[in-house]
Order: sequence, then C-alpha cells, then structure tokens
Amino acid sequence: MPVSFIKDTHLAAQSEADRQWLVQTIACSEKSQCDLAPIIDLFALSPYARRVCQQYAEVLDFLVEHHLSMTSNDNPEGFLDDIRTTIAPRVAGLTNEVETMRHLRIIRHSFAAVIIYRDFILKQPIQDSLEQVSELADSLITAAYDWQYQQLTERYGTPQGAHGPQPMCILAMGKLGGRELNFSSDIDLIFAYPAKGETSGGRKVVENQQFFTRLAQKLIHLLDTVTADGFVYRVDMRLRPFGESGPLVANFSALEDYYQEQGRDWERYAMLKARVLNSASTYTEQLQKMLKPFVYRRYVDFTALESLRTMKQLIETEVRRKRLKNNIKLGAGGIREVEFFVQSMQVIHAGKHPLLQTASLIQAFNGLVNTELLDSETANSLMSDYYRLRKVEHCIQQIDDQQTQQLPDDAINQDRLCHLMACPDWNSLLDIVHRSLERVHAYFADLIAAPEQEIDQADPLYTLAEDMWTLSLDSDEWQSMVANHISCVDFDLLYIDISQLKQRIAKQPIGQRGHRTLSRLLPAILFDLLNFNNPQLRLAHIAPTLISITGRTAYLDLLLENHQARTQLLELTAKSDWIAEQIARFPLLLDELLDPVYLTTQLTDIEAIRVDLKGQLQQSLLRIEPTDLEALMNAWRQFKLCQQLIIGAADLCDTLATNFVSDHLTALAEVILDSAICAAWRDISVRFGEPQGKTIADSGLLVVAYGKFGGLELGYGSDLDLVFLHDADRNTMTNGEKSVSASQFYAKVVQRVMHMLSTPMQLGKAYDIDLRLRPDGNSGLLCSNIVSFADYQANNAWTWEHQALVRARPVWGQMELQKRFNSIRHEVLAIPRDLASLRRDVVDMRVKMRQHLLKQAPDAVDLKQAEGGITDIEFLVQYWVLGYANTHAGLTQWPDNLRILDALATTALVTETDVMKLQNAYLSMRQAIHEGNLQNLALVADTEQLHQLRQYVKQVFSQHLEL
Repeated sequence: MPVSFIKDTHLAAQSEADRQWLVQTIACSEKSQCDLAPIIDLFALSPYARRVCQQYAEVLDFLVEHHLSMTSNDNPEGFLDDIRTTIAPRVAGLTNEVETMRHLRIIRHSFAAVIIYRDFILKQPIQDSLEQVSELADSLITAAYDWQYQQLTERYGTPQGAHGPQPMCILAMGKLGGRELNFSSDIDLIFAYPAKGETSGGRKVVENQQFFTRLAQKLIHLLDTVTADGFVYRVDMRLRPFGESGPLVANFSALEDYYQEQGRDWERYAMLKARVLNSASTYTEQLQKMLKPFVYRRYVDFTALESLRTMKQLIETEVRRKRLKNNIKLGAGGIREVEFFVQSMQVIHAGKHPLLQTASLIQAFNGLVNTELLDSETANSLMSDYYRLRKVEHCIQQIDDQQTQQLPDDAINQDRLCHLMACPDWNSLLDIVHRSLERVHAYFADLIAAPEQEIDQADPLYTLAEDMWTLSLDSDEWQSMVANHISCVDFDLLYIDISQLKQRIAKQPIGQRGHRTLSRLLPAILFDLLNFNNPQLRLAHIAPTLISITGRTAYLDLLLENHQARTQLLELTAKSDWIAEQIARFPLLLDELLDPVYLTTQLTDIEAIRVDLKGQLQQSLLRIEPTDLEALMNAWRQFKLCQQLIIGAADLCDTLATNFVSDHLTALAEVILDSAICAAWRDISVRFGEPQGKTIADSGLLVVAYGKFGGLELGYGSDLDLVFLHDADRNTMTNGEKSVSASQFYAKVVQRVMHMLSTPMQLGKAYDIDLRLRPDGNSGLLCSNIVSFADYQANNAWTWEHQALVRARPVWGQMELQKRFNSIRHEVLAIPRDLASLRRDVVDMRVKMRQHLLKQAPDAVDLKQAEGGITDIEFLVQYWVLGYANTHAGLTQWPDNLRILDALATTALVTETDVMKLQNAYLSMRQAIHEGNLQNLALVADTEQLHQLRQYVKQVFSQHLEL
C-alpha cells in the first residue's frame, strides 16, 4: 500500500491499479527506471492529480520530468521561473481560439499537478505553494490577455494613448491581488483602460470603449468557459464599479469619478488587495496613483471603526444565516477573520504608515510589527494560525480540485487530510484546527469590540427577573413577590405572558445548550421590561419570535449578548404587529437590530436612495455564483425583507416621513428588479445568444411601471404592475447556437424575471408581478414591440387603460427608449377627448371597482376604495390629465399624484386651496394605511379626521365628475 495511513480497501486497490497503469504507460521510457512510488502516493492522495495525468499524456510527462528533477535538486525559485518563462511562449504562437483554450487548460492542469506534488510529496511550506498558485494564475491570465490583445489589434488596430499603445489594465483583487491565491479559487478582476479615443492601423476602426469591452469579453471567455478540458479560472467581475450592471471595463477617468463620488467602505477594503497584473508602465503607475487616495487616507482613520464593526456584524450574520460549521474560511476564527483583522488595521493606519500600504498579508503583518501597532507575539500567533488554516484549505482543495473550505465529513478524505497535516487521527486534527480558530476569533473580536451595556446581576431588579422566570408560583405568591416593584395593572398581564410563554417553550424540542441560553436570556429580557416600566412593552409581543428561534441557538445568543438588539426588539414589536410577525417568520431579521440604522435620519432624495440600495445589494451578492439561481433568488428575498424592516422601523420611529417611506419602498423594488433583469438576460443569452446588435448595456428592452410602482407610491407588500417593451425588428434573430427571434428572446427574459421574483421560496416571494396592464391584457404578448404599443394606445386602448397610463413611468432600459416611451405617453394622454364621454367612462369604472373591491367592517373603513378614499383622488387626477393635457402639457410630466396636483395648481382647472386640501387628504390617508399595514390591519379605524377628509374628497369628486 503506497500510503500506509489509508486503510480503505477500495483505495488500496485503486493505488495498485495506479501503479500498474503508470508502469505500463512509461515502460518504454528511461523514466520507467525511476522510483515511481512518490507519484503513486500522489495519486492515492489526490484523485484530481490522478485524473488529469490519466487523461492527458502531456500532464503525466510534465509531472514525471519535474519528479526526476526535483528529487535530486529542489529549487522553489527555479520552479517560479519555469512558470514565468514557459507559459507565455507556449500560448503566443497559437493560431485559433479553440486551440488556445485547450492549451491554457492543459498548462493549468500540468502546473497544478506539479504544485500538488510539491505540497504532498516534497512537503514544501504553504507560503511557497501560495506564491506558486498565484504566479500560475498571473502567467495564465497575462498569456491569455496578450494572445487576445494581438488577435483584436490585427482586426481593429491599436488603441493609442499619450504614452503609446494603451493596455487593458487588469486589477487582480482578493487573494490573487495579495499573491495568496487558493488552489481552486475563482479570480476577482477589475478591468480599466487609460483613455477614450479610437483604434488606428486596423481593418476596422472602433472606439476604445468598444475595443476594450470586446477584449474583456474575449479574455473572460478564454479563461472561464467550461470545455471538455475544464476551465482555467472562474472569473468574477462583480467587484467592478456598479457591479454586474456596470460596464465591463471603464476608462481611468470614469473609475476615478466613481471611487471619489460613490466608493463605499467595503470597496476600500477590496482595493487594499488590488494589484495590477500588467507589466509596469506609465499607464499602470497612473492607475495605481489614481486609486491610492481612495484606499489610503492621509491620516489615522479612526472614523473607519464604526464601519468596521458593521462589516464584522455582516460576517457574523452570514455565518449564522448559513449555519456554517467546520468552515475554516467563513466560520468564527476562520481565514477571513485573519484577513479582516489585518485589513482593518491597514484601513485605520496605512495613511500614516506607508509600510502598511501593501496587498500582501504577510508584508502587512510585518509592517504592523515594525510600526509597533501590533506586538510580535500576537503577530506570530496570528500568522502561525493563518498559515495552518491555509494549509488545511489547500489540502482540501488539492484532493479533488474543489473550491471548498469545509472540513471533509467522509472517512477517506479525513484520513488523507490527517496524513497531509501529519496528525495521527481525525480528532487530533480537529482539536488543532479548533484551537487555531478560537485564538483567531479572540484577537478578531478584541480588535473592534464595541462597548456593550452589561446587566448588573447584583441589581435586586435582576434577581427579581430571575425569580419571575425560574420559580413556579401561583397567583398569590407571584403578587407577594412583585408587589413592591410593578403596578397591579402590569401584574396580571406579565403573569399571564410568562405563564403562557413557559407552556409554549415546554412543547418545543430544545437541546441542552438551548435551555441554558434561555435560562439566561429570559431573565435579561424581563429585566429590560422592568427597567422600561412601560405598559406598552409586553413579553407577549416578542413571544412568537422567541418560540421561532428556540431551536436556533445562534439567534438566542445574539439576543443574550446584545442589549441593544433586545431593547429594539421589544420596542418595535410593541409598536407594530407586522414587524413582530415578520421577525417571527424570518428570524434572520434579528441581525438588523444589531445596527439600528433606522434610528438615524434617512435619505430623502430618491436617486441617492437608489444608489445606496444598489450598493448594498451589490455587496450582498458578491460571493454568490451568477449561475446559482436559487442562491440569487434567496438573496433578493432576504435583501427585501431586511430593507423593508429598516423602512418600517424608520417609519415607526418617525425618522422617515410617509411620502419618503414610499420612495424607499419604490427604490428597493427598482434595485431588485434591475438585478433580476440582469440575471435573467445573462441566463437566457447563455442558451440562445443575444438579439443581433444587442447587449445588456444596450438591450433594446424597456420596463414600464404602472400603478403604485409607477407613481412612486409603493406600500408594504405591494405587487408590481409592469409592462415590458422592446424595440427590436421582427426579423431580428439571436446570435446563439440555438437561435430564436428577438421577440421570443425578450419573452423568455420576462418569463425568467417573473419566475425569479414571484416563485414562493423559504423566504416567500420577492414580489408578485402583474402584467395585466399590457396591451390586450392576459391574452397579449409578454413583451410587446414599442411601435405596436404606441399603435395600441392610440387606436385600441380603453379609457381605463389611458387612466393607467397616467401613472406609468420607465424604470429600466436605455435612456433613448425611456425618452421614446415618455413621448408616446404624452401624445396619448394629450389626445383631445370629449369631456362628457370621458366623465362617464371614469365614473363607470370607479363604480365597478368599488363594487368588486370595497372591503367593509364595523367601525373600520377601506381608505382605498371607500367613497372619498384614495382611489377617488386618483380618478380625479386621471380625469384632469386625460381631459386637459391637450391644452396643459405640464400635466403629463409626472406619474405621481402629488406632483400632478402641483401641476394642476398652475392651471385654472382646480383652485390652489383644493389642490392643497386634496394633497393633505391623500397623504393623511396614505399615512393611515401605512400605520394599518404595520399593525397587520386591512382596514383602519374611521376617525373623525379621516371621515372629514373623505367627505371633502366626495364633494370635490361630485363637483367635477357629476354625470
């Protein structure tokens, strides 16, 4: 048996088969006389190495050659030189794309097999392995880039710049940027080119943007495409400005503007690891100089501490949500915490200490010691644990070339890992790994620990809270115990709440650890309640949440360890039944209580809101594979739930006015819709190609929002009324192997978007999407040509469809298409109409709506459908627009009722007094509906104020729409 620690008989037989195959394969060669035992050992330890050697004769030859040379004279620097000097020449002379892709993959397999040999057999230090894997990636990427650049310049010519031919600068991010790449890692890249202009010297002149976009696409294709030979690297471009929705490559000026104006904290962290892969030049120096001020402040940046704590919470949140166990990268104390520890120190101090301005983690560690920001003992401990965890990570990935950081749960791979880590058994290895994780987490937690409000357990009130929960008392005993501390009114409710919660918890399957945590958490919650002494705060409000998390100790610990989270939970659930229900259904929302941003003043400019939400969503999607549809769908739903909670809480805490609540909810829907459309386009184009001349950046697709979404007035739980349009010619086909018409392509994109957002999942739906307002309703095309849409609206649409058009606006698509739609909308709305006929149509539709949709209940009112309600105001506004836009063009400028009313105030159609009163009534009723939604009420109490408002609206409605 070549590797004696492995007892599995199947593997032993496999190793024997490897030996026989290997001897037969090289029997006629001088190499057959060499000692083949190390290679057979390698095959037993790494199925990946065995597989590629058996599949490719050149990989086996390459491995054996290195085996012969390395056993006699191992030279790590010489091996790095081999990588640097042999790859580029082997690729440069290739003549076609298919041949190039095959060679790149086989080269990667060849050097990867040798690196595994050096790790597993020669036992080289993990530091050497990290550098070799990074050098291999550098060389393969640049060789592929140089080959593709040459191909494109032959056709289009060369992009010229102030310092000669312009390159496409390749920024390596993450571990590749720090030359610490995982064995099976994907690669994070950002592309940039120096300046605008056009190419010269080719058969076809194109703009630089077009040239470099094509170059970027081709380079990704060379590296990322899965062929029969596998792929070179999975390429992740989501760290670029604006993420997936941003251009694939940007010029230096655009890049500088973005980071100066919109760069976020997490992007500063990402840029700490940025490294230009291109050979040094004036252009690369220019790029590095441009990025430096964004990454490194010129002072000790203690203002970063709060954002560091927020990012720390995000990490811990991800661990809880994914329920990670034995994950040596993402779990508590994992590799990422070491990296985050160092990067945190760099963000704070690198502006003052240039030694810290490096992408390399080891150089940053040395810089921290040399600047006396970190003592050498701590640094050595962290580095030792870091490299131990990196060694485990590398070994796990090298076994079968899988991108994982999860400790194996099968016996064979556990035995392999024990052998590679020189551990006698699995428990010993687990103990070593867990001790490293604990040490790292302790340093990490201490670095950015926020001051936490502690409970004084000596406080008599805390003793009382403990007794309330732990003692079984009857009513008289209870009253005697608490009489001196709480009022008689509170006494009954609290006694009932505690008794009922105890009964419910007793029925839950809770482990020993859960019981221990609950025995500490409930007294802490009761202590908070007694300290508040607020009759509105009740244990019953949070009981459903506590029941829902009894089996999830991570969330019990979250509440136990975070006083602020407990108090926010008590206050929010007391104010809103809807929030209480949301948190009970989706406990992941508890994480939002750690950093209650809703207590601070919220953004009010809708464009700023969009930018902020888009950046947050982009960050949350960074580590999700674009092809992992289920993960994307869950991420959108989770993001919506979290943001809705923040918006609802801000609404309750009066840090967000009613009309701005709708702005936030509307922007949230726009951002998620944008992400879903980009994902849908990507998926459908992979299968069918793209319509000729179209890309996601110039898609020819337009999405129009109607109703509340169009009027920027979304509420909690609103669905999205959408119409999809396109501008493609009916004869246009897609350019994929399986070609379809452009209209079919767009319909498939729409279907995919609906599936992505409307399919029920564990976290519910993202949004219900209603397409019934499209031309011909449910029988119409999912995506209509914009010319057909214009014709339908002008010649076939009903009055109610024109009413709906009043509240329509483009929410996705290129600016030219948006302007075209707005022009069609104005022309249709401004058609001269017979006012008597229009009044009849509007009133008839209003009566039908009320008959079908009005909800009734004693002492409550349907503020939307009741006479004098919100819909009456909306119909009034729509009537005025349809009746008078032909003479007052300003009425078609906006899709929302409040601004249309503002426009009406400049005409003689409505008095300024009526406009102000209608706006006040509209806002007041919307506020009441919002408040009702937060209490899970379909109808709201018919107060005297609301009654008077509705009476006024009824009066105006009758005055202007009387038949």
